[in-house]
Amino acid sequence: MSVLFGAGVILPATGSVRPFGMVDYLRYTWNSMEVKEILSASPVRHPGISLRKEDSYAILTDTGKNTDMLKLNALAADIWNLCNGVNRVDNMVEEITGRFDVGPDAARRDVVLTLMAFKRKGLIISS
Repeated sequence: MSVLFGAGVILPATGSVRPFGMVDYLRYTWNSMEVKEILSASPVRHPGISLRKEDSYAILTDTGKNTDMLKLNALAADIWNLCNGVNRVDNMVEEITGRFDVGPDAARRDVVLTLMAFKRKGLIISS
């Protein structure tokens, strides 16, 4: 079971900067397209995945296989609950900034990165 804590970016602290090559260009282009898709979608939770709340976190479970898939913190669990096919990123950002002590820019980053993680794991469907 993996763990997803909201979202964040980890950058290398040391090392040299290498030239922007074709692989980097393709990776950037793919991520850019993925972000555009997330921003324009109203994601829907996969119907076979359920959320179970524990003490300070929540767990996504594959109901068909009865296996725990992902452990979420409160922010990621709220984003999951907002994936109802109606909310878009802007709606989610508004909800998150109202519930957590976070500014709109940080909330937008966290929402987009969390939705990308959900999508990559097959937990949401873009509509």
